[in-house]
Amino acid sequence: MLLPNGRRWDTRNPTDGNALLDEPEEDTIVSISSGTGFVIAPGWILTNRHVIDEATEFLIHDPADSERQLAARVVASLENPDVALLRCEDLDSDPLPVAATMPRSGTDIMALGYPAGGALGMEVKSTRGSVISAADPQLDGGNFLHSAQVSPGNSGGPIVDDTGRVVGVVVAIVRTSSVGNAYSVGIPIERVWPFIREHVEDIEPASASETLKWPDVAERGGAGTVMIVAKQKREGKKKRRDGNDPDPFAAAPSAPPGGSPGSLPPGSHHPGSPPPGTLTPGSLPPGSPPPGS
Repeated sequence: MLLPNGRRWDTRNPTDGNALLDEPEEDTIVSISSGTGFVIAPGWILTNRHVIDEATEFLIHDPADSERQLAARVVASLENPDVALLRCEDLDSDPLPVAATMPRSGTDIMALGYPAGGALGMEVKSTRGSVISAADPQLDGGNFLHSAQVSPGNSGGPIVDDTGRVVGVVVAIVRTSSVGNAYSVGIPIERVWPFIREHVEDIEPASASETLKWPDVAERGGAGTVMIVAKQKREGKKKRRDGNDPDPFAAAPSAPPGGSPGSLPPGSHHPGSPPPGTLTPGSLPPGSPPPGS
């Protein structure tokens, strides 16, 4: 199973054995990935956890002006279902109406998002398909299959019905050797509502409205669908020293009275271990390869 969370570029040379020893003085970006999210309430964006996992900085491309990038922060996330909530106070986009439940198998739907990040342009992309299976406990605890084409970069995007309501969230692509075809996987919106209600006030499911033409669905939904750029930074030596954090490659100071040689200051972490509070990678279904494989 592949997670369509966009390409990831590593600026370090993995074949260079000295890469970790030759630390830069300034902060450096070690990876960049992209995904999709959608507005569920003013300033609130829903996406997948694996879109934001391990990243330290988040930018939202304003769908009304793709050149405008807005800072966002992670408010909460879950591993199962694979969802995350971002807050972006400066984003002025109308929320998408969110349905109470996903539709029946055979219902036509549309997926919106930004496959390949900006490589295919900055306009939101729409693909049509239909629900091809009901929510299945065997699919990561209750996800469903649909036939709308999704690609890396679509992760976290909305799946909408012909009234423009969000009925699911793009999460994965599944390929099997026995079938050969690729199927798209979505999270039913009813699995997401408990998470939404826990963190966002004054939001309720939208009732069904009039049926729209699909170009109108794409236009309305695209106005609240955003590209998310997630950056992972490595802190430079200079910043650590300026913050009175000792150079990890300097000789260990003598222990103070009552201490022990080589002991770390309070709040520090051992070199090579993640800092406290660092996000851990989201879980994958059993037997699934890691992203990018």
